[in-house]
Amino acid sequence: MISNGVKIGIDCRSIVNPERGDTGIGHYAYYLVKNLLERDQSNQYVLFGNSRESLQEFKNPNVQLRVFAFYKFKKFLPFIYNHLLVARWLKNEKCDLMHFPANIIPLFYSEKSVLTVHDLSFVINPNWFVKVSYFFSKILFPGSIEKAKKIIAVSETVKNDLIKKFNLPSEKISVIYNGVDLSDYNEVEAGDNKYGRYILFLGTVEPRKNILILIKAFSKAIKDFPDLILIIAGQKGWKYKPVFDLINVLNLKDKVKYLGYVSKDKKIYLLKNAQCLVFPSFYEGFGLPVLESLAARTPVITSAGTAMAEFGRGSVVLIDPADSDQLAEAIVDILTDHNLRDQLKQKGYQKAQALTWAASAEKTLKLYLSD
Repeated sequence: MISNGVKIGIDCRSIVNPERGDTGIGHYAYYLVKNLLERDQSNQYVLFGNSRESLQEFKNPNVQLRVFAFYKFKKFLPFIYNHLLVARWLKNEKCDLMHFPANIIPLFYSEKSVLTVHDLSFVINPNWFVKVSYFFSKILFPGSIEKAKKIIAVSETVKNDLIKKFNLPSEKISVIYNGVDLSDYNEVEAGDNKYGRYILFLGTVEPRKNILILIKAFSKAIKDFPDLILIIAGQKGWKYKPVFDLINVLNLKDKVKYLGYVSKDKKIYLLKNAQCLVFPSFYEGFGLPVLESLAARTPVITSAGTAMAEFGRGSVVLIDPADSDQLAEAIVDILTDHNLRDQLKQKGYQKAQALTWAASAEKTLKLYLSD
């Protein structure tokens, strides 16, 4: 067991704009660090970032902030910056343990480390991406999971994928779920619903998210609900155009509202006012929008056989993500069955109470301090 007072480094470069609300890995890193520091004053933390502004709120007696001096050169020499300069800087800091929360460890960093792996979608189906980098998929990622002393998988789904695809020993991998900060959802009021009656999709518009099936299901469900609209909130990703083409083909331009990327407060507002969140993704390492919806006391329809089914079972409606008829039926059931809605709200919030960032931070700290 490592004694108290260890020096723990955390790579916080993914934290860019916490006030607006970072997404993805930046969101994970921000809430993990925030909750670690609220609970642990015994150990020393060194936070490494690309700007002091992104880390300023973490100032604390047991926290040192380090900004990479060569960040402005990254766009000119990305390999040298990410794998040589950053590795040397981190090594010179002489941390007892370094946590890399963004799937990779710099190629030339070999000190004791913890690595968080968020998903293996690039391995599960490379066709979901424009092009999977050979360097990343064949050298950097395999090397990172090999040299990490401990790996955090954000779900059993990710752990099983790591074991199956990379033959890693089970004991090297600890499952620590992502979390939610319930105070965020208590602070933002539902307010006046200016959008009327709607169902919500939250996430990047890309093939893996399976929005085409959602639109087909929506076109079937609205036959009985002429006032219902579908709101899509999230940035446009790779191959987004077929989504908007299908909306036009099915004459749904007046029934589907695309908002693009939304701020944290707007996201919570949308979740709180939605009839339900529909998240039919083919694959996720975790599926944070589902947990966020549970925290907002909003019913969820999501994909069976995924990480969302793993942590949400018993509190969400599960569907076959390839079956638009089944999805349409699930939407209609939630809109018409008030008992079902109330049960999903209650069970969902109970689930969210157990899956907080505080719980994630406590488990992560325990992992840091274990042998």
